[in-house]
Amino acid sequence: MRTWLGVVALGALTAWAGPARAEGQVLKDGDNFVWTAELLAGAARGEGKLALTLVPRGKWKITLEAPLKVGLAPPAGLSVAKTLLKKDDLLVKTKERARFEVGYQVTSPGKHPLKLSFDFVLCDDKICQKKKFDVEYPIPGP
Repeated sequence: MRTWLGVVALGALTAWAGPARAEGQVLKDGDNFVWTAELLAGAARGEGKLALTLVPRGKWKITLEAPLKVGLAPPAGLSVAKTLLKKDDLLVKTKERARFEVGYQVTSPGKHPLKLSFDFVLCDDKICQKKKFDVEYPIPGP
């Protein structure tokens, strides 16, 4: 009886918590994934870290054997620690979540549109899909 109740309680907790979600502002909400961006620290001073998180949906998983990269093209007044993030730069690297963090510094007031180019592969039990897209994410100045 206790085991059955424990399984029911665990199932209810999982249903309530839902699947893993990415934090921050949604950059791209695809049919089988979501990419988000979040400023982590120092935005008021014009410097900090930007977190970029990928979470696949449903039966889809991140394929860690394939390339996973994000290109960053900052405008004038914004600099980033790296202009190309690859798998070796991931802070979280699982089939259910991938997370990059990159330092930035803003030297002029206003919003600075950081161009981001994403390239990654998701797979389910039968097929894989290569995904590529570009977006802009505004980084606020001091």
